[in-house]
Amino acid sequence: MKYKIKRAYTKKKSEQLPKPFTALARNEEIDLFGEFEEEQKSKRTPFSARLRATFERMRSKWIAIGEKRRPPIALRVLLRALAIVLSVALLTALVVVYSVFGFVGASYKTLRVPDLIGLYESDALAKDSDSFEYSIKYEYNPTKAAGSVISQSPAPNVERKLYSRDGRLNVTLTVNTATPSTAMRSAVGMTRRDAVLMLRNAGIEVTLIEEWSDSVPAGVVSYCSFEDGERLELGQNVLLKVSRGKRIPLVSVPELCGLGEAEALERLSRSGLLVGEIKYAPSDLPLGRVIAQEFSGGTEIEEGTRVSLTVSGGRGFG
Repeated sequence: MKYKIKRAYTKKKSEQLPKPFTALARNEEIDLFGEFEEEQKSKRTPFSARLRATFERMRSKWIAIGEKRRPPIALRVLLRALAIVLSVALLTALVVVYSVFGFVGASYKTLRVPDLIGLYESDALAKDSDSFEYSIKYEYNPTKAAGSVISQSPAPNVERKLYSRDGRLNVTLTVNTATPSTAMRSAVGMTRRDAVLMLRNAGIEVTLIEEWSDSVPAGVVSYCSFEDGERLELGQNVLLKVSRGKRIPLVSVPELCGLGEAEALERLSRSGLLVGEIKYAPSDLPLGRVIAQEFSGGTEIEEGTRVSLTVSGGRGFG
């Protein structure tokens, strides 16, 4: 009986212990009061500030996740290059689509090509020049009047679409020449041989003049009397100027006969001439004396020319 009373009393005592005191016994009272203060502060903080703080926490989390998932540098470079290539391809495709569909959808007007065959060249060129642009070709046809249009392209009375951005419609006219002729390309820059062959094979006569030139290599045509594409009549004479290369100054050959071989060579060098072949021959003159020279003294020749000499080998030479 005594034991039971003690047990009941102990249980009742433990039940009467309040929980806050248990917390205080574990030194948790500071944490409890801190949570209470934070709760009171949150109640006093405006809603916009709390919302902004929430967004900042979410943004920080997303940035952290993005940094963890960021691809390697090589992969990022490859992705950027791929993006640039795709952008260029897309831009090119847009340009092509615009050029095709823009051209198809552009405004235009329908023109009827006039009949110009039989008209003289000047009259044909004046025909509706606001809508048409004319290109001229020449041919010889003995059955048609000289200077008249013998054919055209597009053909007469054909309808063509002229788009607003094209300006004028091009029409090519073929005009009859008075005499047989042929269109020739300019001979400037061609070698002398090639230019003469081209013109003479076309029935054109050629007059050649050679002249010095500091810019055109020797043997190359530096001037012709007709322009590129000009029509030349059969038998017509044209002038070609052919370069001789850079002008070489002339020097006077010194008198060398009777001089010693060494002195003769020195005089040639001082005159701007070169020594050519030296031959030895028997002579009554002393050994080593010049007995003949290729160019006589006083002759003007181009600077740098080689001069050959004959030198005495004495009486008993050979």
